[in-house]
Amino acid sequence: MGQLHGLAFQGELGIADKVKLTLGAQAQGDAVAQLEAGASLSGAELEELLQHRDDPETIAGLLDRSVTMTLDIPGLPIGRASRFAGRGAMAEGRLTGRVSLSGTPARPRLVAKLDLKDLSQGKNKLGAMDLYAEAEQTGALLHLGIDPPGGGNFIGHANLKADLGARTLLREGVSSILDGELSGQMEAKRLDLGFLSTCRSTRPSRPRKRWSTA
Repeated sequence: MGQLHGLAFQGELGIADKVKLTLGAQAQGDAVAQLEAGASLSGAELEELLQHRDDPETIAGLLDRSVTMTLDIPGLPIGRASRFAGRGAMAEGRLTGRVSLSGTPARPRLVAKLDLKDLSQGKNKLGAMDLYAEAEQTGALLHLGIDPPGGGNFIGHANLKADLGARTLLREGVSSILDGELSGQMEAKRLDLGFLSTCRSTRPSRPRKRWSTA
């Protein structure tokens, strides 16, 4: 158990026929994050991997072992998170979501959903934002939604077709991603951009503008 900038950590690591890690974070008695991870690796295999981490053959022999990871964020105040890092709060709001990983390094499956709500800076409201992502061996999908306080919305989608399996990344590096096919789509409906000017408190306010796309 440890503590950093008012954030308390409590974790447990178990290594036997499998590796299992549990880590929790609390702030002022409230749970702000919970991580559970595991891998089908024995203690001896983990020791061998650490000793030969630069050997591709050693790594390749373990890429079909199952892995799991779940990160739950029940409700992390954004201003408090800034203070955890030793900085003043730049904005206020609440972050909730879940990130989960399953499968194997060769055939991974990642799903992430994060929501930022009640965003504000001082007396200025900034709206809300949501992020959703999926990734597997054949590619990744990203969705971003923004709801400004003045009305309208922005929705963006990005789709990447590439081999994201660990064997390809180990063999080709990031070139397998850079050589992939990327497509995207954006849609804005009466998007009120006036809230952006409120982020510059040192400048006089300007008339609000609305942006729309078909």
